[in-house]
Amino acid sequence: MVGAITTYETGDKVTAGLTIAGIVIAIVRPFEIIAFRRRLARPLQLARAEAAIWERRYIVGTVATALVLGVFAARSIVLGDALCSVMAIGIGFGFGAGVVARLALRPFAALLDLVAIAAPAAIATFMQPDLRHVGLWLLILMYVVASFEMVRLSFNASISQIALKRQFERLAAA
Repeated sequence: MVGAITTYETGDKVTAGLTIAGIVIAIVRPFEIIAFRRRLARPLQLARAEAAIWERRYIVGTVATALVLGVFAARSIVLGDALCSVMAIGIGFGFGAGVVARLALRPFAALLDLVAIAAPAAIATFMQPDLRHVGLWLLILMYVVASFEMVRLSFNASISQIALKRQFERLAAA
């Protein structure tokens, strides 16, 4: 929706291409999820190697999504339409929040996503040498640093909970 609005308002062909790429990725990703769920429904348990393949497929999809959103936000900044930039950056921040919540147990994947979504926008803002864009660059930088920290804290808390659960299970079995 935001891509269509930005394309309509600016007539930008790059934004149109990014919007189409985002739609294609959004259509393909649910099929990957359905395929994974079907695989889990089979009686044969996932082997470690097969799980790693599924994880890589998931990471490719989520990083592709993040990169399209990041480049879209960067393009919106370059186009100079304030409202379109706010919408695009807002989607990026929302996606980043979802990454932190969803991928904290896979910190490498979360960090890849956060970099893919933030780097293009940060580069685009940094290349505009006025005070407003420097301020936006600093906000993006603070958001990414805080997101990295949140992933770290969530990961450590989850690992502590898992270890505590195992300890209680051993105590209960004794």
